[in-house]
Amino acid sequence: MYGSEPITSVDVRELGLLYKQISFSAKLADTERYDIPLLTEDSVVALHVEIVHAQENRGSVEASMDAGRYGKLSVRLHVQDHVVTGLFIGSQEEKEAEIADLKDKVKAELSRTGFKTEAMGTGFRPDLKTGFSAVRMQKEENTASTGELYRIAKAVIVTIHREVERGSSHEN
Repeated sequence: MYGSEPITSVDVRELGLLYKQISFSAKLADTERYDIPLLTEDSVVALHVEIVHAQENRGSVEASMDAGRYGKLSVRLHVQDHVVTGLFIGSQEEKEAEIADLKDKVKAELSRTGFKTEAMGTGFRPDLKTGFSAVRMQKEENTASTGELYRIAKAVIVTIHREVERGSSHEN
């Protein structure tokens, strides 16, 4: 620019550092992770919730926990155009009825908040791990908003919390 100071290598390094900081901040915003404590009759369990905003898997909510009533449980939901699909995976086949009931209650909560649900299934895997996973459901772009992802996460959290509390009171 006319009349401005000449650009130095320090300026270029500062711009490079600024770019890296912005890029790092954007990466942090791709995935949000939360551990939500749930009180059961005899202990406190953590419900791990992950909201994924990343471009290659935008529109996913994952939740997992290890609680007696359900055993190890992993919920993976994907939203596209206000339609939620997903899978509820348990580690113990004998908990099938409880997991199917939880799936139906999450579907009802999602419907109540304005989402359509399709292809919601249950499955079993004895070696299921709970916590945060690097494995993603789908690799397609869509237009799920942050608000939609938060509403889906809230529906899952509220329903699981209500059912864990209800299970604790029925076990007395």
